[in-house]
Amino acid sequence: MISVLMNIYYKENPLHLDLALRSLYDQTFQDFELVLIVDGQAPGELNRVLEQWITRFGERVKCVRLKENVGIARAINAGLPECSHDLIAKMDSDDYSLPTRLEKQVQFMQEHPEVDVLGTQMGEFEAVPQKIHMIRRVPLEHDEIVKLMWFMCPMNHVTVMYRKKAIISVGGYDPAYGNDDFLWAKMRLAGCRFQNLPELLVHARVGNNMKEMIRRRSTWELFRWNCRIRTYLFRHRMVGFWKYLCSMGIAIGVYCLPLWFKCYIFRKTREILPFSKAENDSFETTDVRQTLSDKVSVAMNVYDRENPVHFDIALQSLYDQTFKDFEIILAVDGPVTKEIHDVIRHWEQKFGPRMKCIYLEKNLGIAGSLNVAIQACSHDLIARMDSDDYSVPDRLEKQRRFMLEHPKIDVLGSQMGEFESDPHRVHMLRKVPILHDSISKAMWLKTPINHVTVMYRKKAIISVGGYDPAYGNDDFLWAKMVRDGFHFRNLDDCLVHARVGENMRAMIKRRATLELFRWNCKIRTYLFQHRIISPWHYFLGLMIALGIFVLPLGLKCYLFRKSRVRLA
Repeated sequence: MISVLMNIYYKENPLHLDLALRSLYDQTFQDFELVLIVDGQAPGELNRVLEQWITRFGERVKCVRLKENVGIARAINAGLPECSHDLIAKMDSDDYSLPTRLEKQVQFMQEHPEVDVLGTQMGEFEAVPQKIHMIRRVPLEHDEIVKLMWFMCPMNHVTVMYRKKAIISVGGYDPAYGNDDFLWAKMRLAGCRFQNLPELLVHARVGNNMKEMIRRRSTWELFRWNCRIRTYLFRHRMVGFWKYLCSMGIAIGVYCLPLWFKCYIFRKTREILPFSKAENDSFETTDVRQTLSDKVSVAMNVYDRENPVHFDIALQSLYDQTFKDFEIILAVDGPVTKEIHDVIRHWEQKFGPRMKCIYLEKNLGIAGSLNVAIQACSHDLIARMDSDDYSVPDRLEKQRRFMLEHPKIDVLGSQMGEFESDPHRVHMLRKVPILHDSISKAMWLKTPINHVTVMYRKKAIISVGGYDPAYGNDDFLWAKMVRDGFHFRNLDDCLVHARVGENMRAMIKRRATLELFRWNCKIRTYLFQHRIISPWHYFLGLMIALGIFVLPLGLKCYLFRKSRVRLA
């Protein structure tokens, strides 16, 4: 047997952790124990994911919860004594191990007992683990690895498998010197041997914002750590004086460079892959699009300001669906009123075990509470439902049938009616394009998916990290999914009636805040940076967003009505 050691930062994204643990659960080599070190007091959502996987792994898992955040080095050191076996595989809580990773590394370490640390090549992805965009190549043989230590880190830390005795013999990780670089330097001095496999066995998450990631890696503290490690190598005669001076000069130069130039150098140190790389496409087919269940989950969220009558009507529309084989996952977003509680209790009795409620301690907003609901859904097909809207009786039946007949579609919306007070009296219709190409082309100008009408695949949503509170509600989610090759479709039927209220001016005023304007600009910038829209459409989209933001409220109401189909 071997041990897999994973330290979990208390602010880790629960969706990322879920993917990381799932990649371990799917390993071809199953004779391992999992040692989890929770670094700090984990919040409720993260705890739910942890408990779910602790149950699935059963007796193979050990979970150590630290009372306060102690940092990566100390957390890993706390986990080393908990590992029962000499071979330890390191795993980050937001990365992805390919199914054969443990099998190949165990086989190599058993055949080469002289090797103490075994790494691999490492892919880097933004949102979808199966769609890597870059590869960080490292040398294979021991001599090449130690020769490069003066210049760069020649081991991909998140890919390594090492021998416990070797790590403990050098004192483990040293918090005073950062993360792993100093560990490799100490092990080299102790005569330990290194090796890297030529295969790419781990995909590491770099996130959607490369500048932010590089900014985090360019702190004064990390720069000091780098200088101390190079000084350690020189003092122990592992590098010559000339290489020591060169490495210090390079470290100072890189630290002082402007951020855009650091990003340029970062890309130059990677092998950039085309997005249509065959191996990534094959992963998407086998991993992301799993065999569908016939059942459906409905994800809803409700908060304290919701009107209990509107909420009751929304749940009634679900109860009246022609398709009955579904569950409702309701995220109660923070403390709610007694009237909302009464509605929930009433419908819990009527739906029975098909309705599950998750009570959040504090309000997380739409994005945060929907992420919780999606995580709790039991089925791959998830229908989105607002707590004050109305789904027509055959909505779930039609969308489920279409998704089963079209397994390549990841997000399915519909046309959307809008009403003031009576959900059966629709006054306006928000029309959206039907086909995927038309939908993706329209993203520079407007949202081509009616969010409250969608049915999507859970695996697809989780693979891009779910909703991002920093970018608002749904627009950024669609942008990430277009960026990563997922497919959209809208039905021509009007399957959901959305409540706009009797006071259109108040509704539009709520949608015209500075925060929403900033979100729109950030989303258009994201689309442009990832070449989803052209420079011209980017510029035009920003100008239109700015123009609409500064318009008087009366003109905004006029444009809103012109963007809808008026019904008699």
